[in-house]
Amino acid sequence: MRFSDLAGFLLYALAAAIGRLPLRALHALGDAAAWLARVLGVREARVARRNLQIVRPDLDDAAREAMLREVLRGTFRGAFETVRFWTRPEAANLGLVAAVHGQDAFDAALAAGKGLIIAAPH
Repeated sequence: MRFSDLAGFLLYALAAAIGRLPLRALHALGDAAAWLARVLGVREARVARRNLQIVRPDLDDAAREAMLREVLRGTFRGAFETVRFWTRPEAANLGLVAAVHGQDAFDAALAAGKGLIIAAPH
């Protein structure tokens, strides 16, 4: 087995193990990663901080830092949630859907046979 194959297998195994954690634990991991990213000044934190300086010049530094903490928390929580969805069976993921809006419009557009573009913000 090549090193890259082994590394890929181990990385997926780690992701699968993390993906089995309860949502509360994933959020805690996301919060910890966000804190670490901010403290270490990793690229995501630096870019987000600069973007907040540009788009919210009206805020003082403390308010922007508070906003940065929330932005990073959302980013890293989302990353850990994504790991959960990527490593779980489709049926388990679909079982989490609480409500569907616009199903009729989707079905009609699909039936029209002209193609369909889905914009799915999260």
